[in-house]
Amino acid sequence: MIPSDGYRMRMDEEGTEEWIEDGEGRRKRMDIPHIGAEVLGNLGTQRETINRSRNRMREADSDLGRSSKLLNEMIRRVVRNRLLLMGVGAFLVFSLFFILYRSI
Repeated sequence: MIPSDGYRMRMDEEGTEEWIEDGEGRRKRMDIPHIGAEVLGNLGTQRETINRSRNRMREADSDLGRSSKLLNEMIRRVVRNRLLLMGVGAFLVFSLFFILYRSI
């Protein structure tokens, strides 16, 4: 069954039906290459947009990786400095008790 949009039904002398293209159907058929070219142009533009977005995401991922490494190094330094400070504090407290013990 052929749709009636752009087509009309005609009956011949023998009573058989056939669909023939009217003026609107012919105009729509002539517009198909233009519509196809427009769709392909839009798809090309969208592909470029997606590729640029993908590249920006890769750059952001790389930047985040470097930032993560930097933060991890900073955390290690903070922990190391804290342990060193506690060690120095413990040494000073031990030294103070030792000096007090020896002086008595």
